[in-house]
Amino acid sequence: MSSKQQRATHYIIRIQKDNFDKGISHMLWGLTKQNEGMIKKFEEGDIIWFMLNKNEGGKIYACAEFTEYFNRNNEPFFTVNSRTNEEMGWDSEKDWCIQIKYRNLYIVEHLNLDIIIQHSASILKYETFKDRIVYDLYMHDENIKFYLKPYVIN
Repeated sequence: MSSKQQRATHYIIRIQKDNFDKGISHMLWGLTKQNEGMIKKFEEGDIIWFMLNKNEGGKIYACAEFTEYFNRNNEPFFTVNSRTNEEMGWDSEKDWCIQIKYRNLYIVEHLNLDIIIQHSASILKYETFKDRIVYDLYMHDENIKFYLKPYVIN
């Protein structure tokens, strides 16, 4: 990496596997309104590590590159860039109005990157928590992109 090249910021987002799998065909994940402030800090190309909830094992399930986000509430008459909970088949009473889109998705559950972090936030900045994680996610990101192929939507 040249000194002029800036490293992408890495974020960890907690997910529920069944709901995440329902969004894969749209390369989309939903979050509640309270997460919009953090999502606004994301830049195109930042890396998202999708971590399973603690009760599902607390390990990294997938990683991808962030492209953009939409607030469904800003599309009051009809949705163009976002989907309703019903359209996505998401099981929850929560309003997943903040929707992030991503590309170059890698399903990495088989790597068994267990990183259970006890924190109430849904989105964590890796740099802040990296001392609590055994794995170097910067290095894993490079290796994943070198050795694996991105997920292909059928």
